Amino acid sequence: MNNNVRNIALIGLGPHAKRIYYPLLEKYSSQREINLVAIVDLEGNESSVSKFLENRILQPMYKLFVPRNLAYQESLDCNSRQLLDALVEEYKIEGVIVASEPKSHKAYLKWALAKNLHILGDKPITCPANSESAIDNARQIELDFLELKELYAKSHSNFIVQAQRRGHLGYLYIYKYLAEFIKEFQIPISYIDIAHADGVWVMPDEWERENHSYKYGTGKLMHSGYHFVDLLAWFLTLNQQLENRPDEQNIFVQSFKPSDFANQLQSHHYQQLFQRDYSQHFSENKLEQLEGYGEQDIFMLSQLKRRSSVVTTASLKLQQNSFSRRAWSDLPSDTYKGNGRIRHECVNIQLSTLLNIQVHSYQSYQVGDKVVMDYGAGHINHFDILIFRNSGVTGGKTFEKIEIGKHLSENNYLSETFFSHNEMAREQLFLDFLNCSHSRSDFLDHACTSQLMSNIYECLALGRSGQIPYLSR
Repeated sequence: MNNNVRNIALIGLGPHAKRIYYPLLEKYSSQREINLVAIVDLEGNESSVSKFLENRILQPMYKLFVPRNLAYQESLDCNSRQLLDALVEEYKIEGVIVASEPKSHKAYLKWALAKNLHILGDKPITCPANSESAIDNARQIELDFLELKELYAKSHSNFIVQAQRRGHLGYLYIYKYLAEFIKEFQIPISYIDIAHADGVWVMPDEWERENHSYKYGTGKLMHSGYHFVDLLAWFLTLNQQLENRPDEQNIFVQSFKPSDFANQLQSHHYQQLFQRDYSQHFSENKLEQLEGYGEQDIFMLSQLKRRSSVVTTASLKLQQNSFSRRAWSDLPSDTYKGNGRIRHECVNIQLSTLLNIQVHSYQSYQVGDKVVMDYGAGHINHFDILIFRNSGVTGGKTFEKIEIGKHLSENNYLSETFFSHNEMAREQLFLDFLNCSHSRSDFLDHACTSQLMSNIYECLALGRSGQIPYLSR
């Protein structure tokens, strides 16, 4: 197999792939002699795929549409596997981008690992249905990881997970700063709080949609939430260099569900705000159905201990029921970034009495809005790092402010593929995939993330069964 990936299959051409992967494939197609051998999508999406491909610079050689009733199995159906195998053999496919609906990830990943193909896989790595309501399904998240780990060990694949904050310049700076500080002073991360809100306003008639679905019993955690579970897991690995590293963790989790949302914003609110009658979606039967849907918001509190003494207290606050710019009731064609989503991201890390590092990243407009404003809170690329250091005993600067978003915006304002600091990080992981490079987001680096995701969903499942949503491991 070549040292660079040139012949590629794109699995899934949804909103994320259209906005991120396709422009990147086109950008590097001439530079790298990239061939898009195939696009794989679901039956019923033929017209939307064809419409998107009209007048695109890069065209696939083949389009394969998988029957919907066969799309979400543990392994690929025989016909799809044979067709893909034939394309691999004839056109020497070297890599796959797995950007399909998360419930189908596992089947494509197993196939690609067996064929020794290099992989760039979207998060979440796998997505067992109804993880929030069934303990066995919650535990399956970690079991899936272990199964894929075994296959990975036998393959020659380079497997990268598209968790872009591991490639984000701001978070890389913080990670390096913390690693050096912890090594010098042997002080753990004593407290870490990560909050993310992305303003996903789902109208009463939209709960059945496939993209970023809730009807299969999962929600925010399997949407953007994965990035912040991963960010937490990644930072917590820094404590492992300590002699006094944690050996026990307890977790308590609460959620906010679509049924809760329906009780907050009721039929009369939509009549007032949009002049739309949604009363049929607020029937007793409909509200009962929403009870079984996946989470909108997640709140986790955890403590990591060593011999019963607390080493680190950690919290996650992940919300979709949050400030949004959506001011329309009809679903737009771009449901990914054109539907009022607004990112508010905040991280607060304490190292006892010696160090505090904060991240503040707050948008006031959605991506694509043509708004000119000075850099700062509310700017589309706002991302600031604040560092407070007890310099009297540790040395160094007492206070630093690093405006990552401003720096990147000023240095990339002419780039057609620069959307934001997050997209720049995605591009770096994409290049790792093309170059067959060892990545900061290698599949094996997500072991702790998968375990934590599994534990959070197990807590939610315990809560749904009437038990205390708490685990101690």
